[in-house]
Amino acid sequence: MRHLPHGCTSKLRSTHDVGARISWNLRPGVAFKQKDWEKRREDMKSVCANCHAADWINSFYVQLDGVVDLGNEKFFKPVKDVMAKLQQAGKITNTPFDAPLNGPTTNCGTIRDAALAWARP
Repeated sequence: MRHLPHGCTSKLRSTHDVGARISWNLRPGVAFKQKDWEKRREDMKSVCANCHAADWINSFYVQLDGVVDLGNEKFFKPVKDVMAKLQQAGKITNTPFDAPLNGPTTNCGTIRDAALAWARP
């Protein structure tokens, strides 16, 4: 069974732009809402409304926003801050993944151990 087998909506044109109705940009380290996220979200909700009830759609977006906000606040922003401090201290470079996890100075077994070892002065 295809999702939306009869096209999009009577109000919106079909598009091959998969990001046209996406409100969050999840590609960078810290996710952010697109500059015109409200319109994008309303357009997507109108597509969802072809099959789903408004309560289901709104609950989906409450959960989505909650997960993205939790990820940003609990993981991605703190990691970004730690990485910036490690770069400033000269412990790592700007090039992603160029330092070995089990290097001669760390000899670590886990990512957590490696992060702790790199953070030591």
